[in-house]
Amino acid sequence: NPRDFFQRTFITEGLKHLLANGLRRLNGQGGDPVVELQTNFGGGKTHSMLALYHLFSGTGTSDLAGIEAVIEAADGAKPVRANRAVLVGTALSPAQTYTKPDGAVIHTL
Repeated sequence: NPRDFFQRTFITEGLKHLLANGLRRLNGQGGDPVVELQTNFGGGKTHSMLALYHLFSGTGTSDLAGIEAVIEAADGAKPVRANRAVLVGTALSPAQTYTKPDGAVIHTL
């Protein structure tokens, strides 16, 4: 639940920067297309990804605690609803293939 998530989340400067970057990117106002989250174990990588997931859920900004500061940091870019996907990397193998009905073998994740 995006409302509960942001109600219980303290938005640090690092998280604010990440979310503002995402806002700019999804609004076509720049923003890095790829972000490497460099933290130690317990450094907030999963929490950061959940924040992005919830930010682009389509929930109104008035319901997301602390988002006003993120929008300001993103030069006014507001959250848009985005189609989101969750991928469990430990369940995938780069060696796994998929064969299409026409016999073509696909070697991608």
